[in-house]
Amino acid sequence: MGFKMQWVDGLARNVRVALVAATTGMFAGCSIQPLPEDVTALDTKSIVRKINCEAQDSLKYQVKKLILGDRTAPQRLKDLWIRNLYEDVGRFSKLKDDHRFEDRTRLLLEKYSKYLLYLDCTFIIYEENKNSTDINLADGIVLSQTSFNIKTSNDRKRQNTSNFRVRKTFQQVISSPGCGQFSTLPDPIYPITGEIGMSEAIDDFLELNEYDSLSANPGKDKIQLFSRTLQFTTLNSGTAGPKITLSSLGKAMQLANAGLISTSTRSDVHEVLIGMALPSEDPKDPAYIASRLIVPGGGFPPATEVIRSRNLDIYMDEQQRRNILLDLGSQRAAALGGF
Repeated sequence: MGFKMQWVDGLARNVRVALVAATTGMFAGCSIQPLPEDVTALDTKSIVRKINCEAQDSLKYQVKKLILGDRTAPQRLKDLWIRNLYEDVGRFSKLKDDHRFEDRTRLLLEKYSKYLLYLDCTFIIYEENKNSTDINLADGIVLSQTSFNIKTSNDRKRQNTSNFRVRKTFQQVISSPGCGQFSTLPDPIYPITGEIGMSEAIDDFLELNEYDSLSANPGKDKIQLFSRTLQFTTLNSGTAGPKITLSSLGKAMQLANAGLISTSTRSDVHEVLIGMALPSEDPKDPAYIASRLIVPGGGFPPATEVIRSRNLDIYMDEQQRRNILLDLGSQRAAALGGF
């Protein structure tokens, strides 16, 4: 009787230990809300600021080219303005008023300051964790064939979808402070945190319009709207399967072997629609509608970085907005065909 009670007590104690080990392994390693900063140093706000800073560097380079290409300003004046452009974010607004530059340079600077840049971003992060345990208890008595097997499994899935839009004029982008600490180098592992190609998009937009300014109708811009859609997908997965086996057993029911198999999968999908538009006063013009998306009345919030989708519903429904954005690519293709 005493031996039987000892066997039962040993079984109960080891089953409790096994269950604790199994459940501890199953419920570890999964974020309640998967976020970009789980796998990178930047959170969503920092990613938005980084894209803004990349756009700022690109626009400053375009302004620098305009300054250097001026045919009347002395080189000393050009060097001064270029230095001010990179050191004082507020100086750009005064550059177009310096009459020591030729009219063409000041006209283009005036136009650049009013152009609209908008980013339509969707971040989808999906995370799945699968854990299973296999624990075997065995009786150490030589003639006994008693064993006890415990198997557990747990599957967890998480998804976090973020949608946001950024609306700024080129002048606001150039005048944004706080870009010194952000790198603009490409990141092959997590592309959205590195250089994403703002320079190429801005250069294409300005080149298309600059071409038209050299044609027979210099007062008419050829491209009213321009868009480029970028999508980056990063998939990470891994499997771990530790196992322990005990070869020496006592007389009571004890742990013989235990194993844990844990599989983790995470996918990060980042889609960024880069759009640029010329200011328009025609209510039927898609560029005019795009400009109305900034704040009520068409003004620009001086410090607002992100405007969420629900604040835009008073201007147009989602389908109308999507139709306009889908039309941007065809307009660019038609313009390129006209060259």
